[in-house]
Amino acid sequence: MIHVSKMTGKLEGFKAVNFNPLTTRFCNRMGQTPGTVCQHCYSRKMIKTYRQSCAKLFTRNAELMDGVVLDQCIPRFQPGESVRFLAHGDMDTTAQFMSFCEICRVNPETHFTMWTKRTDIIALLQHEIPPNLTLIQSSTHVNRPDQKAPGFHAVFTVYDAEHELPKGTQHCNGQKCRDCMHCYRGAPTDISERLR
Repeated sequence: MIHVSKMTGKLEGFKAVNFNPLTTRFCNRMGQTPGTVCQHCYSRKMIKTYRQSCAKLFTRNAELMDGVVLDQCIPRFQPGESVRFLAHGDMDTTAQFMSFCEICRVNPETHFTMWTKRTDIIALLQHEIPPNLTLIQSSTHVNRPDQKAPGFHAVFTVYDAEHELPKGTQHCNGQKCRDCMHCYRGAPTDISERLR
């Protein structure tokens, strides 16, 4: 069965399907790339310390979703519920994205939102994006918004304290996501957040 996390902190009240950034090849490569937001990854820090118990579960999710996922392994969610994909980690393969799409198809009355830097995977499979999936493109570098790629609804960029956030963007100021829901409403505008 695909493991579903009950999120805490900023994402309290959300369920999520996550991968382990310590075992994801893409995350490890990005974490070694100078200037990337991945060099500041909160998820890697958490899984190395107080969320170590999640490591095996998140790794297993990525392994399970890298192939054909049996129906009995697909989680079911409540109609009207908002679910987060990849609050931790990112994808390595197109098969993993197709597994996320299958979760969406099995839960047509649930809204899913995915944060990913994998514009290459989405470009190949944008014709597969289900209507109940919002895709947020995570900018790869701190202080530098990426150009929105095909298939994405919005771009999410992290800024450090020394840089002004661009005018006219939705600012995430650390409030709980369930109190805002901007990113989860299906058609968000670009989003900015301060580096944690």
